[in-house]
Amino acid sequence: MAALSAIALAFVLAFGWAVFRGRFLIGGDVFFYTYPMRTVAWRMIRAGSPPTWTPLVLSGYPLLAMAQLGLGYPLTWGHLFLPDHWAEAIFVLAPFVLAPAFMYAYAREIGRSRMAALLAGLAFGYSGLTTNTLGMNGIPTNAMMWLPLLLIALEHARTRPLLPAVIGATAAYTLSVLTGHAQSFLLVGLLGAAYALFLALAPLSEGADDSHAPRRRWLRQTRWRPLFVLVLALPLSLGVAAFQLLETLRAARRSIRHSITYDFFSEGSFTPREDEWLIRESGCGSQSRVLRLCSCLVNTRRYTGSSMIFPSLTCSACLHVTCSSGLWPSPCLGLTAGTRFASSLKRALKTKTSGPAEQKRTNACECSLIRWLWLFVW
Repeated sequence: MAALSAIALAFVLAFGWAVFRGRFLIGGDVFFYTYPMRTVAWRMIRAGSPPTWTPLVLSGYPLLAMAQLGLGYPLTWGHLFLPDHWAEAIFVLAPFVLAPAFMYAYAREIGRSRMAALLAGLAFGYSGLTTNTLGMNGIPTNAMMWLPLLLIALEHARTRPLLPAVIGATAAYTLSVLTGHAQSFLLVGLLGAAYALFLALAPLSEGADDSHAPRRRWLRQTRWRPLFVLVLALPLSLGVAAFQLLETLRAARRSIRHSITYDFFSEGSFTPREDEWLIRESGCGSQSRVLRLCSCLVNTRRYTGSSMIFPSLTCSACLHVTCSSGLWPSPCLGLTAGTRFASSLKRALKTKTSGPAEQKRTNACECSLIRWLWLFVW
């Protein structure tokens, strides 16, 4: 109860200024995309019509095929009985209560103390992943917040009956898939697979397998139970959400994106060799040298929206500064170092903007840099 009270207090401190004044944090993609389209879809449902298509956008526009509207996701069902703006506000803000609570439950499941579990929950619920511009639109946060429950189900699979573990893992991942944010629920699935594999390779407890021969130790059924549960849960979850996923795939085949090549999508990205080189230089060389090298590459590419280089550079800079200072692992020092490095890189990238288009790309770069900085440092 004390932990839940602390989580509720954190929510009030973060959002009380808006909630208690009757303000609604609906902006960006939520305001221009999901909120109006979700409102139209749920009004059609209330009127008894299937939300497959609306004539209100251009010559018509699909609704159910737009998976990110999350029409099958329970936290959007508030549109059935609440004013639309209230329902949307609940969708956006609910992860800031549920994500810390779920992570707290997971930390307690693996034997952490109440204080450690509470700190883990708050760090997960209010990290850069959730508090950046992308996170505040509610879609990725709603998809990612079910990860701790998936991990709890995998933990239960080690020592408890399999059927409840399969049902729990399926329910958790289904809710993630129903949000419709493919990047996030794919990441949840990959993390779940990595965790299940880790549980299979790691002993249940120190010395628990010493009485068995090494070969028999690897063949023990209990080792592979979490992975077995995940292998069952993933396709079951996709099957539950098939009504939404298949419509999305159908729309994608009729979209212009179906004919766009991979070269077009990856245009301007840094190659793996360049990533490796910059990571090596940022770990061993000075920050000023890395900034100059990165600036040269950016000016050569004339595009600054790479999705890989910024986390690599930021993490390397944080590690380089903290390790060389002998104060690792200090998160405060790592955050300070990363922030200084991010500011320097931001200025370096702003020096060669020749017009509005280039400035727009630089702004996109800054958003990505800030997002990756907070996510990876913490």
